[in-house]
Amino acid sequence: MKKKDLKTGHVVEYKNGERRFVLKDSLDGLDYLVHPEGSYACLNAFSEDLIYTNKTNGVEVPMLVIMKVYEPLTITDILKNPIRCGKLIWERKPEEVEMQIKINGKLEYSTSVSEEALLKIRGILLSQD
Repeated sequence: MKKKDLKTGHVVEYKNGERRFVLKDSLDGLDYLVHPEGSYACLNAFSEDLIYTNKTNGVEVPMLVIMKVYEPLTITDILKNPIRCGKLIWERKPEEVEMQIKINGKLEYSTSVSEEALLKIRGILLSQD
């Protein structure tokens, strides 16, 4: 699924399990991911692949990754509880990426790991700077 495929009323779920309601073409012309308690993220800041990244120490670090998209079952679902899940219409498949460990420029270890594992490793390494 791409960002352009999202519609008002869809519910997205981030990697951390939090959910947001999609609001497209709002009065200010922007698209938002809204939580009923008032917090929001600007959908325009997400890539077409539904990932919001932040540059940390010159490295693009995914901060918000949309993992699932739900379609509400009825308009009542939206009005009563905007982040209640309806029908799952898309789910991000875990990706395998190649990870290499080099020591003093020499390749010591190479393996395939899940994208999630690589993000955790990256976070640990960045926190040690």
